[in-house]
Amino acid sequence: MPEKIGQIKLSIIVPIFNEEKSILILYNKIRETLKTFDVKSEIIFVDDGSTDSSCKVLRYLSKLRSDIRFFEFNLNKGQHKAIEKGFHEAQGEVVVTIDGDLQEEPRDISKLIAKLDEGFDVVCGWRSVRKDSWLKVLKSKIGNYLHRKITKLELHDMSCTMRAYRKSLVKNLILQEKYEVGFIPYILSKYTKRITEVKIKHHKRAFGKSKYGLLATTIGTIRCFIKLILGNAKNRIVAW
Repeated sequence: MPEKIGQIKLSIIVPIFNEEKSILILYNKIRETLKTFDVKSEIIFVDDGSTDSSCKVLRYLSKLRSDIRFFEFNLNKGQHKAIEKGFHEAQGEVVVTIDGDLQEEPRDISKLIAKLDEGFDVVCGWRSVRKDSWLKVLKSKIGNYLHRKITKLELHDMSCTMRAYRKSLVKNLILQEKYEVGFIPYILSKYTKRITEVKIKHHKRAFGKSKYGLLATTIGTIRCFIKLILGNAKNRIVAW
């Protein structure tokens, strides 16, 4: 029998890059959601070399709130390294990742946890109704189609940050390429077949603009696809 969420501690990982206006709002939303779980939890913010006031906001919050753990990079290393840092530092037996831009809905964390309680090890968010430009949505649909064909995983949203994992699967995960975040489920499929997805809400960006240019994202994703085709992604990225 899988361990129930009521018996384990929960870690929420939030990668941050220049999201000074979103942080407090996001924290309060996550905190309200976590009140619905009868478990001890932590919220891990990892600042990826922000050039705005994100670090100042996070330092201030972490002094006020005991449920916040804060780590910062002096330089921008990429979202993959921020998430990797969160994986390595997380103390909970269940780990949830969520983006820092308020486009993903913290209340949907409960949907991910419910699927873990059904016995799954990896639960991926699926933004079935995207609040992005038509060009970004089109690129996403093409990329997700190719992802399903290559990986043989029936997942519809490879670029969605919002996911839940058993900590035992990701505690030693090493991500070398910026866009490998999208391929984490495929990497983990070597160790478990209990991978699923759940539809989540997607909001328009409240502040600022996306940190990922369309061209750079496309090129980076193609590089990762090539690695998958070469067949070495699973064995190379995870260090056990």
